[in-house]
Amino acid sequence: MLMRVFLGWLRGERGHCRMVAIPSLAEEDAKRPSRERENLVSEKTRIVNRMKGALARLGIRGFKPELRRAPKKLPDLRTSEGQPLPPNMLEEMRRDMARLAVVRDQITTIEKARIAQLEQAPASGVMQWLCYWRA
Repeated sequence: MLMRVFLGWLRGERGHCRMVAIPSLAEEDAKRPSRERENLVSEKTRIVNRMKGALARLGIRGFKPELRRAPKKLPDLRTSEGQPLPPNMLEEMRRDMARLAVVRDQITTIEKARIAQLEQAPASGVMQWLCYWRA
């Protein structure tokens, strides 16, 4: 496969193969906060969707598990038949909400660190990676 790509490049076929510059260690490291934040936001979305799906199976609609005060309202939730949440489901929801709080705190920490770095460093090539997801 590599030979085929290289032969196409030697023949001069446009767009067949491109050479890229390998980023330096500092440039690659500067991308880490952005990538980590992206992964954490995906994790947050996954947790919220899983909780909403579990609640929908019980016929509970309109409850927003992503709100910070949602854990306090969990004991008051009722299924569509008027029953309280089953005990195992309630404990799972509490654990998911605790996980969501940790992820939310980690996102906040990364964003604060990025803002602090932007304020301290001049606009250089390395710091430009931090600027593209400015809040």
